Amino acid sequence: MWTLLLGLASGQAARSAQNFARRAALTALAGLLALIGAGFLVGAAFLAVLPHLGAILTALLFGGVFLVIALIVWASARHRPQPALTTPLAGLETEAAQAMAAVPRAVAKAPGLSLMTAFAGGLILAMKLRK
Repeated sequence: MWTLLLGLASGQAARSAQNFARRAALTALAGLLALIGAGFLVGAAFLAVLPHLGAILTALLFGGVFLVIALIVWASARHRPQPALTTPLAGLETEAAQAMAAVPRAVAKAPGLSLMTAFAGGLILAMKLRK
């Protein structure tokens, strides 16, 4: 029975990994197409402004705008996030790890109680999180 469950879990993990890879590839393709579209929009805007300002002023305007955008992005990348505040649930991870370490011994002694053990663990965790 455990072999069947492990087989199902590993098959599900493989399908999940395939779905993730597919979504990542499609997201990368969408990003590339968006960059190409943005390039065409910038080119069209350049051509639209060109008759009004002339070649040199249009190039200076577009270059200056892109430099300002680059400086804003650079400044936001240099911003360091504030350290995370400690939460009241900080010790919960160690308690959960200790409880999970005791589960295999309890299941080995009484394999029929594994469902009840999982339910009780979830109930205890929910009660801890609710406080």
